[in-house]
Amino acid sequence: MRVASVALLVAFVPSVALAEETFQGDVAVAATRFKADTQRSDFVGLGGNWFFAPLPVDPKDYPLNEVAFVERVGFVNAAYSWISSDIDNEQRLSNGSSFNATARLRQPGSPWVATVSAGVADSGKFRGSSSDNRTKTTFYTLDLGAYVAKATTLSLAWSQSKADFTASGPAPSTSTDTFTALGVSGRHLAYLPNGEHVAITAAISQIRHEQPAAPTAKNNDFSLVAIYYPSKSLGLTLGASTNRGDDSFNEGETYTAGAQKFFTPLFSVSLTYQHFDAKAANGDNNIVNLQAALRF
Repeated sequence: MRVASVALLVAFVPSVALAEETFQGDVAVAATRFKADTQRSDFVGLGGNWFFAPLPVDPKDYPLNEVAFVERVGFVNAAYSWISSDIDNEQRLSNGSSFNATARLRQPGSPWVATVSAGVADSGKFRGSSSDNRTKTTFYTLDLGAYVAKATTLSLAWSQSKADFTASGPAPSTSTDTFTALGVSGRHLAYLPNGEHVAITAAISQIRHEQPAAPTAKNNDFSLVAIYYPSKSLGLTLGASTNRGDDSFNEGETYTAGAQKFFTPLFSVSLTYQHFDAKAANGDNNIVNLQAALRF
């Protein structure tokens, strides 16, 4: 999650782009707005990647956004976000934050890909009618896969997140919700006539929701996302997913649309909109993300 002064980033782009033929890192800033029926949250974040080998600034025959995927170069990533939320009928006492780190291991000439990530998030502290509360979340993911063709991967992924809710006051309490997912996914970058490309990602997973004094709920999630590249510098995203199962609160359809534009081979801006159409009443939410990134 990542935004800052676009003007400041643009000021540095022209001289860098002309001087460099490769890049090995990037930094991104973003702003995100989450809005649901009873909650609104704003995120402002900073993140970056460091690649294990230099990458071409301006590849000749594939999109700028796909350079690390096509060249099979791994990276490490870290991101931090500041979070400010407003919840109906509750007073915000402090803001929240999140931090996550990722390592993707792959190298040219080898088909294997391994990704590990971990993160923590703190919602901030809130005061209700009779108690103060906050939610702290930790998550871990492991993804193992391989290139089965030049620009095609298949992978098996496991992830787990734990949300610890704590309430203080006359009747203090704690509870933990654990979500564990196991799934498979595939990604393919297709070369189209006239220099166009499309990247397609499909995934299927089962999510187990465990919570105190309740039976384990199992939901199945199916997703399909396509990025159409009419040129190397522009990517247009459309995606949809459906979630069905025992956990009715998380059942529904998610729709995604977005665009990413490289104004130079080193500087890009992206805008993404996501809508969750919940099966449960009053469960819909919307997410808008604006991000600017600079390669170096």
